[in-house]
Amino acid sequence: MNQRVRSIFSGLNATYDRHHWNLLLGGFAGFLLGNLTHGIAPVIVGVLVAGLGMEESAAGLVVSAEFAGIALTAIFVGPYVARLSKRRIAILGCLVAIGAHLLSTLITQFEVLLIVRLVAGLGTGTALAAAGAAVATANKADRMFAFIKTGAAACMAALVVAGGYSV
Repeated sequence: MNQRVRSIFSGLNATYDRHHWNLLLGGFAGFLLGNLTHGIAPVIVGVLVAGLGMEESAAGLVVSAEFAGIALTAIFVGPYVARLSKRRIAILGCLVAIGAHLLSTLITQFEVLLIVRLVAGLGTGTALAAAGAAVATANKADRMFAFIKTGAAACMAALVVAGGYSV
């Protein structure tokens, strides 16, 4: 179970055990969720304007509510994440974010959508805080952060390219 594996990411003499791989994959998932929020914001605004007939300023406010939720979570939840179970916090954050994202597909009222997108931001921010705190416990946290952020950016670039071909 604690078998050591030579990592193609860790350099010539370093090895990662299963715990570090779990941190790498979990951190990647958490940061990808956060990057998706920023990456699909223009799409959300476009859908709200074209699909629901919302004004551009109102659609921008809906997306800004989600970003505000992420920021509020960083301010108020971030300091406590290190003392709590990072895994449970990350799972809770992901479930809240996914549930709010799915719920927002069914809502057409501006005020309700604003609140649901704020809750989605709170969930995303919670997952990001837990992912960051978990990855910070790694032996080579700086290297792990670099791989996670590079991988998340590559996924976002692939989505942009795929989105361009789907139009």
